Amino acid sequence: IALGRGLLWWGWLIAIADWLAQAFGISILGLALRIQALRKLGKRRDLLVAYAIAVQLAFVGWQLIPLALRQGIMAPLLGWSGSGSSPDALLGISLFPYVVGMVALSDWYLRRDKPKLGQFSEGLALGSNVILTSLSLLSNPVLVVNLVASTVTALVVTLRRPLVRWRIVVTYGLALVSILVAIGNHWPALPLDRWLGVIVALATVALLLSKALPGLWGSSAWLYGVGLSAMTYALLWGYLIDDGFGFGLSWVGLVIPVVLALIGRHPASVLTTGIALPFTLGLPWTRLVGLSTATALTGVNSAFYRRPGVAFLAVAFGLGWAYSSLADWVPGFPRHLADWGLVTVGLMAVLWGIWRSRSGATLEPSLPLPEASDEPPSLPALYRVACDRWGHILAIGLLTSSTVAVSLYYLGWREPRPLIVAVLAAFLVTLLLRYWKTVRPLAIYLAGWGVELLVAGLVIQRYPTVVSLAVPTLGLGAIALALAATVARSRPALTAPLHTLTLVYAVLALALRAYTVTAWTGWLVVATALLILEVGRRTQTSLARWLALGLLSVGWYELVIYQMLQGSGGEAADALLVLAGVAALIMVVYRLAAGQLDRTLGLPQTELVWAAHLHWLIGSLLMLGGGVSIGFGQATLGWLGLAIAAALLLYALSQGRLGTAESVKQTWVYAGLLELVGWFALGRSLFPALNVLDPWWGVVACAVAVPVYWLPWATWGWPQRPWRVMAVVVPLLIALLTGGFGHIPTLWVLVGFYGWLAWHSGKIRISYLSVFCAVWAIWVWVVNQAIDDNLAWVLPLGLALLYIAQVDPALKRPEGKENCHWLRVIALSIILFTALVTERWTGLPVGAMALGAIAAGLLLRMRAPLYVGTIIFALNALNQLVLLNAAFPFIKWVVGIVVGIALIWAAADVERRRDQWLQLTQSWVSNVKYIEVTRQLDWRIAGSERRSAPPFMSAVAVVAFRRTTAR
Repeated sequence: IALGRGLLWWGWLIAIADWLAQAFGISILGLALRIQALRKLGKRRDLLVAYAIAVQLAFVGWQLIPLALRQGIMAPLLGWSGSGSSPDALLGISLFPYVVGMVALSDWYLRRDKPKLGQFSEGLALGSNVILTSLSLLSNPVLVVNLVASTVTALVVTLRRPLVRWRIVVTYGLALVSILVAIGNHWPALPLDRWLGVIVALATVALLLSKALPGLWGSSAWLYGVGLSAMTYALLWGYLIDDGFGFGLSWVGLVIPVVLALIGRHPASVLTTGIALPFTLGLPWTRLVGLSTATALTGVNSAFYRRPGVAFLAVAFGLGWAYSSLADWVPGFPRHLADWGLVTVGLMAVLWGIWRSRSGATLEPSLPLPEASDEPPSLPALYRVACDRWGHILAIGLLTSSTVAVSLYYLGWREPRPLIVAVLAAFLVTLLLRYWKTVRPLAIYLAGWGVELLVAGLVIQRYPTVVSLAVPTLGLGAIALALAATVARSRPALTAPLHTLTLVYAVLALALRAYTVTAWTGWLVVATALLILEVGRRTQTSLARWLALGLLSVGWYELVIYQMLQGSGGEAADALLVLAGVAALIMVVYRLAAGQLDRTLGLPQTELVWAAHLHWLIGSLLMLGGGVSIGFGQATLGWLGLAIAAALLLYALSQGRLGTAESVKQTWVYAGLLELVGWFALGRSLFPALNVLDPWWGVVACAVAVPVYWLPWATWGWPQRPWRVMAVVVPLLIALLTGGFGHIPTLWVLVGFYGWLAWHSGKIRISYLSVFCAVWAIWVWVVNQAIDDNLAWVLPLGLALLYIAQVDPALKRPEGKENCHWLRVIALSIILFTALVTERWTGLPVGAMALGAIAAGLLLRMRAPLYVGTIIFALNALNQLVLLNAAFPFIKWVVGIVVGIALIWAAADVERRRDQWLQLTQSWVSNVKYIEVTRQLDWRIAGSERRSAPPFMSAVAVVAFRRTTAR
């Protein structure tokens, strides 16, 4: 078989070049053999080869036709396909019978239960059709015929096979493309607006077919209808970009929602209505057609698709139609923008009149309609709700535009129009009719907004400034507050919105006078604060009360500051003192009236007390600023400042006695005593004649501090500790502020005062202040005497450190032993090293001091004097040797010989008396250890107190240690 097939192929290749008839015959023979093999074996390979042989038979047969006949056939076909087209394009229709044949063969195989060959045949047909359609692209007429044939073939195949969506979609697609190509072939220069009509018509047909055809045919047509509708709006968008809103075919987009409504696709109709309508708003007549069509169409859809949103859109389109009709078709309207306000009020009246119609008087529009219930809401109920909501939207829009207009009037950018007053009055009447006997919080807010604008429109003719509107605004706030009190029992639900409206009026009044300060604007702030305070009192809102108290203070300050600014001259210190006086006055009023206001008005006493505390802080800070300013200038209100400072410090001290928590009471006492120091400093700065007493103020402070420390403050209700702490700190602080640290008598008085205080209180650390003052006094004396000696400066400091090391309680504990040792080392090193490097004390004085330190260390059993004395003595000896060598160079040879002889003798003596030297060394080491052990036992006995062993145990331990070392 293979050999025979090879011979056939070889013969066909030889004959095809010159003997076409023989090649045709060989092809027929090969085709017959392949058909026979296909019948016997049923292989797809044989089917493919047979199909290829059949196709090439067409080309060979065409060549066997005489040339004249071929030219006669081709001439009309080429004229029909177009002058510029290629002859190859005719293959798209001349070979199409092969596609039909393969489709028929596929159907034949499928009916005889040969799915593989049937699907393969169908694939060959599809592939061939794609190739032929591609060739047909070279000629539009040929392409039209090819597409029509393809559509018919696809339709036949779809009808003869089981229904599958993709076959139906392909069939629809081929039909659509065929129509578009046919139209393009017949009208090559068809403008874009005509194409828009074609697309709309095709979309209409597809949508109608989706309703008319059942099953998959209808659902597939729906897909094409949606796609073509989207293409329609895309073309409209292209028009919009190119020509703007003003194009006449913009109404075409409304055809789609109309068709959708006709076929019962109401949700899609509503959606496409919203999409198509904006395209029609460019021209007056298209706008009128669009809005009227959208209104009618959405109204019809709402009858079948009962949803609140649909009815809402229907009313919206109707309102748009009303506005558009007036603007486009009523000559001379509007004359002014305020005319639209009257129209809006009229539409609101109509809408709210529909809401108050008898058909559903019990329906509450503010509540959501039961969309998910089994029974849909009635159509009148939907439209009542939609009308009510659109009435409120128009009301908010009217108030917003009126707010902008009134703002422009007050800013001077436009001339006031009296018509706006009529508009706002009509709005309030309409709002009253809407909420008659059914008042809601929203009505209160809208009415408050409208009344404010109405008042602004009325007063602008006479009082054109913004700040002048703040007074009637506060009046409206007071009226709202009074109404809240009136309806509190009968309509408690309205109390909260009325309180909120009062706060809004108060804030608005503040905003209106924000950029203006006059003699009476401070009273506006005070009145605003009173309104907010009353609201906070009624609603028990602490934030509102605190805000009111703050605004109340700001108002008083503004009144005072404005009066000060009106005067000429004056010092900054006086201004700060006056403001501090205002703070002190408010402080006193709040503190004294807190209890009475709590009982009568219900204002919490705690908040008023804290407000008084805050004003005390503000007054104190202002007094501090005033005192600093007095230091740089002059003040004429000095006596007033002293009185205010006295009031502030007395307030702080009284709070330290009246408080409950101990820590709070101590804090107040500390604050009061600090202010006492400030009061003293202020008095001193106000009276320069007292400068002669400046060095002695520390002595006076000590004299006052003694009874302050000694008096029993706790029995009088004050905490004792702050008084004693201030008694310790204040004399030192007063002396520092008044120059007492340069006055030796004052310093020695401080030494005695702090020494007495340490002895009286039993707190040894207070004596450190006495030591510090003593050291400072000595240094002052050294400076006054012009003593040029470094040791005179460091000796008091070193002795002070030795005193601290000796008496400090923390250094007496066992864990503080090392710190005590090093503190002594530092103190002695400061003294002895300074003496060593000072020329006056070098030599024998330093040596004597070092030997004294060594002796003290041995007698007192202290390591620090012993170590430091030894080191300083050695350094002093070395220093003297260096000086001796520098003065007498020959002496170094004598010293060297003597030292060498001494070392030789010492070595010989040590060798001869080795045992005695060892015993002496061991005895010295034992003494050092004995001193160390004795000191440790003393530390332990002092630290353990009652828990330690009896004192005689120390002696027992020492005796035992000596016996051990002796052995």
